[in-house]
Amino acid sequence: MVSFPSLVVGGLVALMGGALLVSHQQSFARRKLDGALEEFEHQFHVRQHRRRMQTSGMLVLIGVLIIAGDAVIDWNGPIDVFAISWVILLLLLSTWVVLLALGDWLSSQTHNRTLISHNERMHELHKKLLETATKQKNGHVEPSADDSSETR
Repeated sequence: MVSFPSLVVGGLVALMGGALLVSHQQSFARRKLDGALEEFEHQFHVRQHRRRMQTSGMLVLIGVLIIAGDAVIDWNGPIDVFAISWVILLLLLSTWVVLLALGDWLSSQTHNRTLISHNERMHELHKKLLETATKQKNGHVEPSADDSSETR
């Protein structure tokens, strides 16, 4: 018989995993429709989606295993090999979820730093372009090294 605490905990973990699956799928579908994404950013979101779907699916599996294991194992009798294996399985799956979450966090941090660096470079280039355009408009253009060699 399933105990109330394992039913609540397992149900909440599975429900949370299911809600995350739906949320990640909707988020990814919206990003797929955005045609303004560059290829490297699109590839990042594809890999991120895969990691997040796997993590969320693992949460559903862990929630179901909590309930199923509690229903099968007799906790009042001596602990057998199945009970120990079940606990070890839950610990391994939980560790895998934590590692996937850490990997996703690290990947997102690296991606965000890359985007910030890219945006800073683009801002600097845009700033130089505006300065050059302003100088040309005011007639204060300094000849470049290539221009001065052509006039000689």
